[in-house]
Amino acid sequence: MANFLSLTKVCVLILVTATQVGFSLGREIMFAVNVKGISISDIDHSNPSVLNFTEILVDPMSEPNYPVYNPLTSTLYFGSESNIFRYSLKNKSLETFISAEAEHYFYAMDIDVTEQRLYFQENDINGSHIEVINLDGTDRKTFMSNVINTAEEIQIDAVNGYLYYSTTGNIIIPAFIARARLDNSVYHDILVNTSLITPRFELDVEAGKMYWCDIFFKIVEQANLDGSHRRTIGSSSGPIQPVVYGGYLYWCESDGIFYVNIEDGMAPQEQIITGDSILRPFGLALGVYDETPECDIECLNGGTCFNADNTNSTCKCRDGFVGPTCKRVVGYCACSLP
Repeated sequence: MANFLSLTKVCVLILVTATQVGFSLGREIMFAVNVKGISISDIDHSNPSVLNFTEILVDPMSEPNYPVYNPLTSTLYFGSESNIFRYSLKNKSLETFISAEAEHYFYAMDIDVTEQRLYFQENDINGSHIEVINLDGTDRKTFMSNVINTAEEIQIDAVNGYLYYSTTGNIIIPAFIARARLDNSVYHDILVNTSLITPRFELDVEAGKMYWCDIFFKIVEQANLDGSHRRTIGSSSGPIQPVVYGGYLYWCESDGIFYVNIEDGMAPQEQIITGDSILRPFGLALGVYDETPECDIECLNGGTCFNADNTNSTCKCRDGFVGPTCKRVVGYCACSLP
């Protein structure tokens, strides 16, 4: 997700204060889409070169692809031909979010976390277009029509107000990475031309960089968010789907997940130790998972529900209200008067 790192830091500032009332910062996790389905692993700050994918969340029958994660609801979204699914880590439940008619296919997608909207590529008999929908399922509309070829990657830069996308190429028009303003004031601004094969890319908004994998030339490249200062930072046999974590850039290939230290540039990339529940990965996503259970109390009169000890829900009442659900007014007596 394009704004994951920068937005996470904003959330951390809030959650550090929230720890005074028992909230936790959550686990930093990576999802890997592979032929076994979608697997999950914790990320260890002290040893980012080891990922232990021991749990399979989604079976391969759904043919998942293009994973994106919403950390505010601990929900993973992914495409599968004519459907977009969402998987709740808290409830361990899978449901269909969008189901299209025949001959409609979903491809790239990303979430604007600040506005809680999903942008996604849809192909139908009228061509390729980018749609947007609120994460509660309302207000679906076309954001960009007549996309050249097909948008194979979408990344949202909510901080600066851009949607970035990449398209497939042909013998006349090369593949490219472009951007449009989220307010549609700039519709189509090509930043980088690549090879004939669509680059899968990642934004690091905080650092002002973008990274993409060119499987045709078998390289990993970097540029500023406006496309300037382009350089090659890695090479590999078939890199796809990069993600940035800390000072490392990860990507996947048919034989595993690799990473390179971004500052070291062309230093030899290393293969990740991934565990046994992943095979031939072709998609990655990052997230923060707050394992605090959902609150199960309806707090009244503007009260806020939270889990004080990660197990029991309680209400924090506004001034003037008391009780388990903030129902009673301070000083009010329900006794019978003589």
